[in-house]
Amino acid sequence: MKEKVEAIRKDVENGKLTPEQAREEFKKLGLGKEGPRVPGPGSSRANGEKQLMDEFRKAVEAGDEARIKELLPQLLKQLQERNRELREVMLKTNQ
Repeated sequence: MKEKVEAIRKDVENGKLTPEQAREEFKKLGLGKEGPRVPGPGSSRANGEKQLMDEFRKAVEAGDEARIKELLPQLLKQLQERNRELREVMLKTNQ
């Protein structure tokens, strides 16, 4: 899959495909219009992120300081990873 995505991106850079054609190719592969992105709803990663946030909300509502302190570093790690991925996407699109 990764090889196909890179090939499509290179074809756009080389002028073999228009951006519109690339979007269609990405759609055929089941991806978003710009290629792979942060996992969408229903993916195991998205479900894990949602579960962690749900646990955090419950801990806040219950006033469970120990659980909040346990979950905050995990949420920070998730956020940092998501930001890193977004930065990579932005760097690729701004080239």
